[in-house]
Amino acid sequence: MAAAFPLKQVVGDIFADDDCDDYMITGFEGRHKAFVQIQQGCNHRCTYCIVPYARGKSRSLPADKVVAQIKQLVAAGYKEICLTGVDICSYKPSFCEVVRRILTQIDHLPLLTFGSLDPAALNDEFVEIVAEHRNIAPYFHFSVQSGDNEVLRKMGRRHNREKVIELCAKIRRVMPEARFGADFICGFPGETKEAFNNTCRLVQEAGLNKLHVFPYSEREGTPAATWPQMPMEERRRRAAVLRQLSEE
Repeated sequence: MAAAFPLKQVVGDIFADDDCDDYMITGFEGRHKAFVQIQQGCNHRCTYCIVPYARGKSRSLPADKVVAQIKQLVAAGYKEICLTGVDICSYKPSFCEVVRRILTQIDHLPLLTFGSLDPAALNDEFVEIVAEHRNIAPYFHFSVQSGDNEVLRKMGRRHNREKVIELCAKIRRVMPEARFGADFICGFPGETKEAFNNTCRLVQEAGLNKLHVFPYSEREGTPAATWPQMPMEERRRRAAVLRQLSEE
């Protein structure tokens, strides 16, 4: 039986899309914190991650729309605004530029926080912004994943353990009360006992306070899923050790 109405395409090709959806995230009524999505997609190809294949390439919401959304939320009474996205540090033309614009154009913004930050993309300009604006929350969460440089290389990450330690130290110098969190994957293919110990040491050396820890989980279609795998029991054991270290 023929359709009563003509059909139209409702799902486009996300990999050909250059625009970031500009809808405002809602549902924060009764809370003091609201989220603003400034970016979608990812151009990186970490060997364990399926996100770029599912979310498309990196797209950024124009800065004027970011500012407009935040102004609307602040006017509605929200006391904390969190910038979020798949890879917010890849915001174009510049993550630091949009953060500066928010803080200078909305000088009555009570508190600005960030979703997960990529250590490889943060430079001295970001540290300067933190030093200049006291309405940036003293908590920064980094996508670290491992404290071992060889594992980071196999993961396809763009930072090393020294970068994480240096970044935390620089932010502490301008904001002594700052606290730091990080994401970690335990039991990645090829992670030796020494490599895992390097991760544990990084937590202490960088002074990371709050950890999001996950045992490595294969994602079909990613390079790491084809490599020799560590027993899941050992992945979970290492994750438990790291969580305990975080609590201590």
